[in-house]
Amino acid sequence: MTTAETLPAQAAVPNGNAGPNINRGYTDDDDPNLLHRQLLVAVAAEHHKIHGASVLTALQQAKLPLVHFVMYLATLAHIYAPLEQALAKAAADHPDVLGQIHFPRELNRLPALRTDLAYFVGDANVDAWIALVATPATAEWRDRMLSLAGAAEVKDGDQCAAHAAEEHHGAHRLMAHSYTRYLGDLSGGQILQSRIAKLYQLPKVDTTDGSDVYHGVRFYEFRNVADPKYFKTMYRQTLNRMGDELGDACRKEVCDEAKYSFDLNYRMLEQLADLAKALDAVPSPLIADGVPEEIKQVGFPAPTPTPAVAAAAAEPTAAATTVPERTLPLGHPSVSDPHAKCPLRALPMVDPNVSASLMALGFGFLGFALGKALK
Repeated sequence: MTTAETLPAQAAVPNGNAGPNINRGYTDDDDPNLLHRQLLVAVAAEHHKIHGASVLTALQQAKLPLVHFVMYLATLAHIYAPLEQALAKAAADHPDVLGQIHFPRELNRLPALRTDLAYFVGDANVDAWIALVATPATAEWRDRMLSLAGAAEVKDGDQCAAHAAEEHHGAHRLMAHSYTRYLGDLSGGQILQSRIAKLYQLPKVDTTDGSDVYHGVRFYEFRNVADPKYFKTMYRQTLNRMGDELGDACRKEVCDEAKYSFDLNYRMLEQLADLAKALDAVPSPLIADGVPEEIKQVGFPAPTPTPAVAAAAAEPTAAATTVPERTLPLGHPSVSDPHAKCPLRALPMVDPNVSASLMALGFGFLGFALGKALK
């Protein structure tokens, strides 16, 4: 019997802002040239492209093994660690620019990611799983954000001259990474949390207040954001005001950076898929207490057989027959058991809400698809 857990606020992080505040002079309908509007237009094509990423397709079809979902979470750690490091430095160095949209207490995701990974693989193995999924795309993304944090932002009228040297791109470009990641995560978090929990049969956390919190998907919880709709409106309006202050040239650079971040994400997902296909060993077994063993074992690399076992398996038998390979949904029981019940019957496999929400997993960009509906 476990003791009910009292959910603390997520990691207390100093926040230099006075607190969320909505300037009623800025709304999403005022002007199509507002930075928020320009970002939506700029990434429209990239947003459509990322829907075709193979990892997302497998998840949408309920065919992504749990071990691959854990690899996906580990991949996100490669993004959020440098993003949150870069934002903290840039906000301190340029409080008039990045400081206005830096909300670490409300938005930082890395502590929750590591909590999820610890549930799946154990505290001692988290770093090894993160190292497992390092790819050229994650390295390029990391280097890009850290480079931006070290750049000084310089303005010359409406001309943004922050990048005279190749390594200095302008810290204002970090706004694109912050906006596209966090606003999407915040918009789709509650939907994704419940859908993924059902897919992998994740157990609930035994909380003192009876709230619906699941192990393994705390990444999608924003406990320090009391009113997500209010917070997103405040964030967008602050972004729009900053865009006006920076000028046309800098706004274009922020939009270009957003497109670049989508491209990095697409490449990251495809490289992750390649890793998953070639996976023959992992740092540790999945722990994931409370998850059925058949779900944990789907797609998990088989142990290397001993020479004797391998030789026996190679010998032909008279009863050997060719059986066509069949792909069953994650966690589906053996078809040889006539009394087995499919654990996925309760999942609305063709529900368009499932499709829309799980598609967003690739970059947390559900905010782009549902932003108007969830305002």
